[in-house]
Formats: sequence, C-alpha cells, structure tokens
Amino acid sequence: MWSSPYIMMICASLLCACAQAGGSTSSVSPGIHLSIGHNAGDIVVSWSSSGTSEADNILHYGLNKSLDVSVVANATTLTNSEGASSPRTIVVHHALIPSMKIGTTVFY
Repeated sequence: MWSSPYIMMICASLLCACAQAGGSTSSVSPGIHLSIGHNAGDIVVSWSSSGTSEADNILHYGLNKSLDVSVVANATTLTNSEGASSPRTIVVHHALIPSMKIGTTVFY
C-alpha cells in the first residue's frame, strides 16, 4: 500500500512539472486533477474539455520538456442542463502515467 508521503512527493513533482511545461489548447479546462492508479507508482491525470477533437484526448508527458510520450486518454461525454438555458456538454478525460518512482519529475 502507498504511504501518504509517497503520494504527496509524486504529486508535487507532477504539479511543478505541469506549471513549468505550460501550453494548452483553448478548449481544455485549466483544472487538472491527479490521483493514484491501480498499481503502485501509477498516476492518473484527469481534465475536462468542451471539444471532442483528438488533440483534446491526448496526454503528452516525459522526463523533460520535450514531452516525448503520448497517451490516448479514456474519455466520457457528460451533458448538464441544470441552471442553464441550454445543455452544456463536456468531455472528461483520464490518462495513465505508469510506474512512477519517488522523486521523479514528469512534465505534462
């Protein structure tokens, strides 16, 4: 089982790398969420977008700013009509960064 310091160290490295890498598409939400995956060291990156383009569904990551690894995310389309004059559709994406080690900085 993972200990809290282990999770916090990996997440802190990922958050720092994300802020440094920069760049996004206009339809992607600035809200990125990290969670632990099924296996030790796995990190799930989640985000939402308003579009359904292929570019919105790809996570680019790497051990440096070149972001040399690309992963296709699982995507779920949700429609919400509460409090809106017309329904709003968003796509929620989840992509896996596997087998991270303590202290590894990953850019995405």
